[in-house]
Amino acid sequence: IFNSELIQHIRLDFPSGGNPDLGSITDRLFALGFVFVELFAFGNHIVDEDTFERFRSDRNTLSFGDINLGGISHKTDFSRHKKHSSDHHNNIASEIVNKLALLGIPRALCALLEDLLECNQGEFRRDDAYVSLEDLYSDLQLMIKEPSKFLYNEQEPQLLMSDKIHGRDEEFANIREAYKLRANGDCVGVVITGEAGVGKSRLAKTFETFDEKENRSIFIGKFDQINDIKPLSVIATVINDLCKKFAEDVRSLRVKQSAALDLENALGSQAALLSNFLPSLSDLMTLDFTRSTPSYCTDTAESVRFLFCKTLQILSFYSPGPITILLDDVQWADPSSLLLITSLLESSKENKCVFFLFCIRDNEIQRSPNSPVFNWYQSTLKMPLKHITLANLNEEGVNSLVSDTLCLFPRLTRHLSQVLHHRALGNPFFVWQLLDTLQK
Repeated sequence: IFNSELIQHIRLDFPSGGNPDLGSITDRLFALGFVFVELFAFGNHIVDEDTFERFRSDRNTLSFGDINLGGISHKTDFSRHKKHSSDHHNNIASEIVNKLALLGIPRALCALLEDLLECNQGEFRRDDAYVSLEDLYSDLQLMIKEPSKFLYNEQEPQLLMSDKIHGRDEEFANIREAYKLRANGDCVGVVITGEAGVGKSRLAKTFETFDEKENRSIFIGKFDQINDIKPLSVIATVINDLCKKFAEDVRSLRVKQSAALDLENALGSQAALLSNFLPSLSDLMTLDFTRSTPSYCTDTAESVRFLFCKTLQILSFYSPGPITILLDDVQWADPSSLLLITSLLESSKENKCVFFLFCIRDNEIQRSPNSPVFNWYQSTLKMPLKHITLANLNEEGVNSLVSDTLCLFPRLTRHLSQVLHHRALGNPFFVWQLLDTLQK
């Protein structure tokens, strides 16, 4: 029934001597609505003769005949426009659909059937009624692709905040392209810029589903305004999580021993210093950190950056899959963390196993030579990084978001989406907030 060719070739067959007119698009949509009603009634008596007669027009009634859907022939009767009472017709359509709802037919499918039955009302039909077979086919395809969203039995619209991104196909394709360049050593990561609420973090996190066959690990760190009192804490947490996951996931004893030996040779006595930032390092190395005394160094900060870089380099080499590091809200990073990020990027230029994602509100950066964040951002323009700027969504993107959130077909949410786009200026976060407010 949901096959595109089947829907596109719906036609009306009349007995010998009947009207050869194949009927208008709205006639055919209305007829298809009746076919669907009987199909989804699963043998239950939904439309009796009395109800059907109330559907008939007092004039301009088409001849009794067959409705042909490809090789499926269904015999029924139907009428054209000009019902003697549009409200009367609407009540009957609602009555039929309500009976289907009582049988457990999902809300979205009931709405689809009601909008098909509205098609023979001509200029009196509701705005939601179908006007083309293409619109119907699109809605049916959505049901097939996302049955969990459209074929559930909730009778009232629900706000469902999914992980799906809307209106960002081009930007996501750019991230995919950058990731492929990583394999050639031509790109080490992506910097995503944009104002608050445009979906930078959501876009970056969808990268996790880029290739489900690839055994890739993603580690996420998020800066905030109070992290100035804890330099390096965000990046330290990310690398510590990497150490912990490596210890848990790597099953080969030989690989673990090789990684431990390389770490001991690279870090030396400075491993004790690094363990203050990375407690899980003790799960990888056999050194007794409680008895180790870090050797004297003239620049402790530079030594710490070197130790972080060596640890990431060694673990990525022995890791069972590529490593992705996502750092969010970099506009709030402390100066020490920015220097460490730069060191990690520089040391990973030839490392094909590590990929970086940065999210930053560039409109909140103080554009001054005295601003560490501004200087860091300017430096990234000279690095093998791809820069992507997210703008607010257009009306089509907002409609996709609203349709997905309300679990309604896009054609039904278009007018609401236009209003929300105007009010929220296309900002995805503010659109969702407005929807939440309207529901409450």
